[in-house]
Amino acid sequence: MTAVEVPGLALPMREAQALADARCGDPFSLLGLHEIEGGVALRVFVPGADYVHAVVEGVAAAEVALGAAQVPGLFIGLLPRRMPYHLRIVSTNDTQETEDPYAF
Repeated sequence: MTAVEVPGLALPMREAQALADARCGDPFSLLGLHEIEGGVALRVFVPGADYVHAVVEGVAAAEVALGAAQVPGLFIGLLPRRMPYHLRIVSTNDTQETEDPYAF
């Protein structure tokens, strides 16, 4: 089962497209951590990124690769529970680590 097939993990296409088109009135309702059946959905929108990883803080070598979702720049993954994390964002010419502004 791919990440997009996990119930509750992916966004409805209408909402994903609204993010991509900068028409989403409440991105906090879609991005960041959200409780779903089987764990916690993590959704980030990083236009221009090739890959995004959630680096779990306080756990040695704990990293979750987020899968590319319905629109370019949208990445999703499943965490077992709420936990502090930051993002490792990989693009063609750069890798950066940053806090997720939707992490709270």
